[in-house]
Amino acid sequence: MGLSQPDFINDDTTAVADPLLKTLCVSPNNSPLPATIYKLIRACEGSSSYDASKHFPFLGTRLLELQAHVRSRNVGSIRGLWYDQRVLSQWWTFWVGRFLLLDTCSIGVDVQLRTVI
Repeated sequence: MGLSQPDFINDDTTAVADPLLKTLCVSPNNSPLPATIYKLIRACEGSSSYDASKHFPFLGTRLLELQAHVRSRNVGSIRGLWYDQRVLSQWWTFWVGRFLLLDTCSIGVDVQLRTVI
């Protein structure tokens, strides 16, 4: 889930906003300004996997703790089940159950209507 523009708005007028943070976190990756900044700091290309101690020597341990916390969270609502695909077996069970319930209800309504008519 990405950050959006309103996440950086602060009602405190005495606070100083960091324009670089706003540029790097909100702008699309292919826009010219972030691309220039990434080139200047010699940032490597994104990867599908990272080594916490190698790529993040200062924050690696904390990032692993944060990842473990996020993965341990359970979904607590129907809306959460709708979007959460972390555990695919739960996600597919939700969708199959949903369609079976809807099919059963529609067949029941159809049978009732046929007997009335």
